[in-house]
Amino acid sequence: VGADLQAQRDDRVNRRSLGGVAGPDILVSQRETVRELGAFVQLTIPITARWRLRTGTRHDRSRFAVRDDLVTDGDASGQRTMAANSGHLALTWLPNPAVTAWASIATSFETPTTTELTNRVEGDGGFNTELDPQRSVATEVGVRAARGRWRGEATAYRSVTRDALVAFREDAGRTYFRNAGRTRSTGIEMAASVALAPSILLLTTLTHNKAVFTDYTLMDGAESIDLSGRRLAGVPATVARIGLQGVIARKVRVDVDHAWSSAMLADDRNLITVPGWGWGVTGARVRWEQPWGRYRLEPFAGVSNVFNRDYVGSVTINGGGGRVYEPSPGRTVFIGASVGNR
Repeated sequence: VGADLQAQRDDRVNRRSLGGVAGPDILVSQRETVRELGAFVQLTIPITARWRLRTGTRHDRSRFAVRDDLVTDGDASGQRTMAANSGHLALTWLPNPAVTAWASIATSFETPTTTELTNRVEGDGGFNTELDPQRSVATEVGVRAARGRWRGEATAYRSVTRDALVAFREDAGRTYFRNAGRTRSTGIEMAASVALAPSILLLTTLTHNKAVFTDYTLMDGAESIDLSGRRLAGVPATVARIGLQGVIARKVRVDVDHAWSSAMLADDRNLITVPGWGWGVTGARVRWEQPWGRYRLEPFAGVSNVFNRDYVGSVTINGGGGRVYEPSPGRTVFIGASVGNR
C-alpha cells in the first residue's frame, strides 16, 4: 500500500519566432501548476512453490491549473482534472531455479504534459480543452533463463492505446498534439549475455516491433484522410545493440557498445522515410572506482560516436515543410566524476 504526490509550477512565455529568434510579440504569458496524487495497492500471492500471482490497482488524479497573465485577448485562466483507475495482473512460473516464465496484463493512464496542453494551433493562451489523456491495455509473456556462463531473456508484447497522444503538426519549432482514435504495438524483445572470462561480459539486445494506427482519421482542411493501418512515425522497427564490459586492474571498468537502428517514418501519412544507422554507432567509456574516506570517487571518461558517423538520432514528427531530421552529434569526448557513499 502506498501513495505518491508530485507538484510542478511553470511560468511560460511564448513569443513569435522570427527566423529562429524570439520576436517582440508575446503570444502566451501564463503560470501553470500541476498537482498529481496517486494511491496504489499491490499484493503477491504464492499459489504453490512454483506458481505466484501478483496483482495491484492504482488511482491517479492530476489537476492542471493555468493563470493567464496576458488578458488583452481575453482571460484564458482555468483548470482541468484528469483521473483514472488502472491495474495489473501477473502470473509467474518457476519450474526450476534457473528458469522463470510469466504472463501479465496491465492497464495504464497517461496525461498530456503542460507543453502539449498549451501548444495550440490558434496560438491562444490557456489549456487545450480538446486534448485528453491516453489509456492503454498491455499484455506480455516472457521467459528468463540462466545456464553456466549464459543468461537470456525473451519477451513478446502487445499494447493497444485509446486516444493516443500524437504530434500532428510542427511549425517554427513548436509541436502540436491531438488524440488519435487507437494505436496498436506488437513486438518482441530479446537479451542475452555470456561471461567470456571472469572479468569480461558480452551483452546483446534486440527489439523488433510494429506500431500502427488502427483507428485514426486526419482532417486536412475539408479533406478526410483515413490513416488506419499506417505505421507510427518516429518508431524504428528494429533496434539492436552489442556490448563488452570488462574490468582491468581490479578497479578500472571499461564499457564498449555498438548500436544499430533500422529506418523509421517521419510523418503520419508514411510519405517520408528517415534512413537507419548504416553500419551503426559505437561508444566507449572507462571509469575508475577509488575509495575516498567514507565516500566512493568514480572518475570517468568516454567517447560517443567513436567513428564520427553521420546519422539521424530522432525525428520531428510531421515537421513543417518536410523538416524532420534531427541529426545526432559527431564524435564527442566527455570526462567527469561521480561521488557516492561507500
